[in-house]
Amino acid sequence: MRLITWNIGGGRRINSYSQWDYTNEDLKYFADQINELDPDLVMLQETLTSPKRIQAERLSQMTGLSYSLNVAMSPDHINPEEYLSCSVISKKPLNNALNIIQPYPDFPLVFKDGREAQRFDKYFMKFKIGGVTFINTQIQPLHYWGYKYMEGKGKDYASKLETSLTQILETPAIICGDFQFGELESVMPNLFKKLFLIEALPNEPTRIRADGNNTRSDHILISRDFKIVESKVIHTQTDHRLGFTEITI
Repeated sequence: MRLITWNIGGGRRINSYSQWDYTNEDLKYFADQINELDPDLVMLQETLTSPKRIQAERLSQMTGLSYSLNVAMSPDHINPEEYLSCSVISKKPLNNALNIIQPYPDFPLVFKDGREAQRFDKYFMKFKIGGVTFINTQIQPLHYWGYKYMEGKGKDYASKLETSLTQILETPAIICGDFQFGELESVMPNLFKKLFLIEALPNEPTRIRADGNNTRSDHILISRDFKIVESKVIHTQTDHRLGFTEITI
């Protein structure tokens, strides 16, 4: 199986690594990168959804990956009339699909200017291909509100997310997504100890920032049922780089 995880920022390339310094939407760029790798399955974060269109369905058409799933989560940074979503496009049917609401933080999410964040739920997208359980996700960006997943309330919240994941997973399993931080094994140790997951992507940054505070935000976790044939982080004209792995079982 050839697998991609990619936060595509609404299908926009970047002008710079400054926050949300995007070009106009350019789905052809993203389709071209996907087609070059010829994947079986693509897990996408920050696709766009509106009453008029579902961006993932267009990417499905452009890549020949005939099956798709989509769940809208929160308003787009650039155009709040559209919703940022998680999506999946696949060569094979996506069975037993569920969108499972993540636990919500039980502490205030307040911006620096004193505004409290409006509540928008995040989801774990769960489905099966053959006998394998898959999860695609993006979790809350706690850094917007001054928290870190590696300490304090952020770490306590990460533990709740971890508990939710361990309850819904059966192995063999693959989890992909934008986790917003890199230290998964230390912050969510049970994913690795109880479920025997390993990180498939190389140990290098996937989220690039203008201030140089780059992070390994994007992950592909696989159970030890799989063997990694190839794995790489591909430098793209985007703020999140593309994660790719090929595995066998």
